[in-house]
Amino acid sequence: MAKTLIPPFCVSGATGSRKERLITRTSALFPPHSASQTQARTVATTSEPLASLPSASKSRHSLSPMLESQTILITGALLLLLFLAWKYKGLFVFFWHECILLPVFNFISGMSKEERILNWVKQNAVVGNPQSVLEAIDKYGYEKEWAMHVGDVKGRIMDKIMEETKPKIVLELGAYCGYSAVRMGRLLPPGGHLFSIEFNQKFADISQQMIQVAGLQDKISILNGPSQEIIPQLKKKYEINTVDMVFLDHWKERYLPDTKLLEESGVLHKGTVLLADNVICPGTPDFLDYVRNSKRYECTNYPATVEYMRMHDALEKAVFLG
Repeated sequence: MAKTLIPPFCVSGATGSRKERLITRTSALFPPHSASQTQARTVATTSEPLASLPSASKSRHSLSPMLESQTILITGALLLLLFLAWKYKGLFVFFWHECILLPVFNFISGMSKEERILNWVKQNAVVGNPQSVLEAIDKYGYEKEWAMHVGDVKGRIMDKIMEETKPKIVLELGAYCGYSAVRMGRLLPPGGHLFSIEFNQKFADISQQMIQVAGLQDKISILNGPSQEIIPQLKKKYEINTVDMVFLDHWKERYLPDTKLLEESGVLHKGTVLLADNVICPGTPDFLDYVRNSKRYECTNYPATVEYMRMHDALEKAVFLG
């Protein structure tokens, strides 16, 4: 007789006992919670962020003094910069032109500033007319780009000293673009000559072209090389026995050493005029101290302004007494 196999979980007794065991195990793993416990846990969970709010508020309050001090420091720094920019506005303008605008103009034009000045003069000056060359350069300096020519303000002082001194042989230290050479060269007496020492080869080339535009190539010679090498050779190599006037407008730290070289080389005679530019800005304190405290010189100061600016500057005339 066939027997029917009934699964154990269908047997009522077995089913009941197994259910109980399952419930017991489940209860052990997940213990039941009462409504009050659930509500308490919910309240505790929702209250945790609220409990952390006071600490966040405290941290904000602790940051506030730090932010305030930083704001005060930044404001103070800005005010200090504004004050310095106002007090030294000339230097700020110089920095703006030479360090910010100049690289931009050079990149756009593909030329140096000195080449742009030369092109401007060729386009706007009358060939063979020194005065028109000076006026063209001055106009460019005022309206286009600042450049370190002696300029029209100090140029008029130079004209007065040239007319009073009437030098026949002039030595210039620092030609740059040839502005001061043209300015002095146009006032030379018949038979007079100006020798300009320029270390920079490019500046020397531009100065030579500027002199040609002015029509003064027969009165002005450019000597390319370091002043400390050329000055000792003035007599032997260039046959310059003495000079009646020396215009110093090159590296400011070379003013005093080159003055002493001129003394040692014997090209200064009694009455030779040394005229130095930029003795205030950027300044040549060692040179001024030397000539003003030497019994060999008689000095006169001519207050002026930096070329094409309103910054205070001056020319110093030192007459060699022998």
